[in-house]
Amino acid sequence: MNLKKTDKIIVIVGVIILVVAAVGIVLYTSEGNKTPTKPQKEMKKYSVGWIDESGELPSDITGFASKKEPFTGQFTVEAPEPGSVITSVDVQVLWEDDVVTKFALFRKGEDTLTATINSSTGESKTHSETGSGNETLSFSVYSKPNDEIIEDVESISEAESIILEKYDGMNTVSFDYEVKVVVGEKLLNLRPIKLLKYFKDKGNDFTFKVTYTYYHPDIQEYGTSSSSSEEGSNQESYMGTLTYNTMAYPGKN
Repeated sequence: MNLKKTDKIIVIVGVIILVVAAVGIVLYTSEGNKTPTKPQKEMKKYSVGWIDESGELPSDITGFASKKEPFTGQFTVEAPEPGSVITSVDVQVLWEDDVVTKFALFRKGEDTLTATINSSTGESKTHSETGSGNETLSFSVYSKPNDEIIEDVESISEAESIILEKYDGMNTVSFDYEVKVVVGEKLLNLRPIKLLKYFKDKGNDFTFKVTYTYYHPDIQEYGTSSSSSEEGSNQESYMGTLTYNTMAYPGKN
């Protein structure tokens, strides 16, 4: 078939248009199928050290143990900083026989006080003395935590959250106690002064002074790294050590 010159030009132009359109469609489809690149996140690393501190209950624990029935109670020790770990608690037991027979030459007729203290960690201690007492009962609570490195976090707040979760509940320990008194004078004693003391002696006051040792976390920026969530690379650029005041709290100085 013989085509005129104008018809040939039209055919050539039509072919060119089809080729350009096909290339455009291929390029558009290729661009549309590309996975969008996720933005890089700046990941950081923090070191966690531990600083030892001491504290005490704001007021002494006092009570009166009757000769008829024991005195019972509870108290709780709590470190002021979140994420802290209590390692030991000391309970000093203080008391003195408050009704003393005059001119007594021997330890006869003196009261005997027995205090039994149990911690929520399962340890139990007992103080038992006649006449007076001044003994410190020491309780082991939790072990000192190890220093560590927290990696791949975006902020110090995230590092703090990890520590708070890991050591949750270790900044507090509770105790229950029972205090008994056995008066030294006996009802069957026929000496008037001793009978008078027996009826006068109702029991004894006692005092607990409570102190404790704990460790609180010191979190410092150790370095930074840039990692692509797509490639999983972890290239570090160390920048020295920067100290933060972690976890604001109303604690003791």
